[in-house]
Amino acid sequence: MKPSQRERLMRAMTELSARDGYSEVSINRVSSKAGVSHATFYEQFADKDECFAAAYLDAAERILGQMRNTSRTVKRPAAKTAALGYLLQAIAEDPAAGWLVFVEGLANRAQIPGERERLMDAYEGAVEEYLSGARDNEMLLDVPAISLVGAVRAIVSRRLRVGAADQLPLLLEDLESWIESYATPAGHGRWSTSPAAILPFTPLAGQGVGEMPSATKPTLLPKGRHGLSPAVVARNHRERIMYATAEVLDAKGYAEMTVADIVSAARVARDVFYQHFSDKQDAFLAAQQHNLYENLAVGAIRFFEGPAWPERMWNVLESITTFVARQPLVANLRYVEPYAAGPEAIQRMDDATLNFTFFIAEGYGQREQARQLPHLASEAIAGATFEKIRNEIAHGRATELPRLLPQLTYVVIAPFTGPAEAVKEIERIASERAPRAAS
Repeated sequence: MKPSQRERLMRAMTELSARDGYSEVSINRVSSKAGVSHATFYEQFADKDECFAAAYLDAAERILGQMRNTSRTVKRPAAKTAALGYLLQAIAEDPAAGWLVFVEGLANRAQIPGERERLMDAYEGAVEEYLSGARDNEMLLDVPAISLVGAVRAIVSRRLRVGAADQLPLLLEDLESWIESYATPAGHGRWSTSPAAILPFTPLAGQGVGEMPSATKPTLLPKGRHGLSPAVVARNHRERIMYATAEVLDAKGYAEMTVADIVSAARVARDVFYQHFSDKQDAFLAAQQHNLYENLAVGAIRFFEGPAWPERMWNVLESITTFVARQPLVANLRYVEPYAAGPEAIQRMDDATLNFTFFIAEGYGQREQARQLPHLASEAIAGATFEKIRNEIAHGRATELPRLLPQLTYVVIAPFTGPAEAVKEIERIASERAPRAAS
């Protein structure tokens, strides 16, 4: 059947947004690619945002719809394989739609208010329904649904970004192998989503986190003659602009942020902004990178403080979650907004996520079963971990993130130690840290 004008416009929006990013797409370009007139566009959509929202819903239904149906109609345990296989194949066949759902949808919250949340909630709900539906004589997967969603997003978005969507169906077996590493007898219940996986205290007094670089708001320079060197003045202006970028991002998001907003928040003249940065993206990238390596160094130092690998992973995650809790504006800039700031920002966030896999690598030596896990497990775990972190920041819960240390640590170590041993180790670590963290 020949696609309607509306369908052609939605497909054009999907392809252009996936290739260039929504912010670079114009109504004229969408109309031209769809082969319709400018007037026809306005017969179908009120504006560019409405067209994007319709394209997003259409893409999501094509990518996620059949997966949800499969997970509910195919009997366990084949449902997991069928649903995941369908998802990977659907994205391989329509990578533009996959990019819109898994990447561009995160970048354009203002254009699809509520729609992305509803769709992702339904997607996560289908996963949760499968995870919680094991019978007493079956093995259940003791892992939060959002962890599986995050792992898939990370794996999918990375392949789409490098033009390797065709490889996704080939990853099904390895991805399933990682998921099955969370299997535990159904009678044990799901520890990872129980109250036991959340600390009753906020461990902001963890050992070593005090050395973390600060991101406090830079002070204004004194008015009039102050005797400060040009280098000191320039550094102060640059740091104020970067901090203001984080402030405006938190309030408005990248898509709605303007240079005028940044200048106003930084309390500098417009020409001062352009002495340091060429545009808002340049300011964003500088702010994203500011103190990044110092933060990574703190995490690396913490990793070598523990006597055994599970405790070292707790230390690294404590460093990350404490950073987020103490510096939520910077955390939002690094973990939430890069999706809207373009390919370079996404690449940097991806690189930071992949750096986390270096800490995970020691897990493969924990037991014989761990040595059999595919290399993809590290990538999946990193994606699962940072999806949870990103989600907490995006929903305004950054300051409470350290309380999720048991759950986050479990997601990282359980595939390597086994779920039961992971719970035992985490409960021991939490018990030992409680008096120190609560004091």
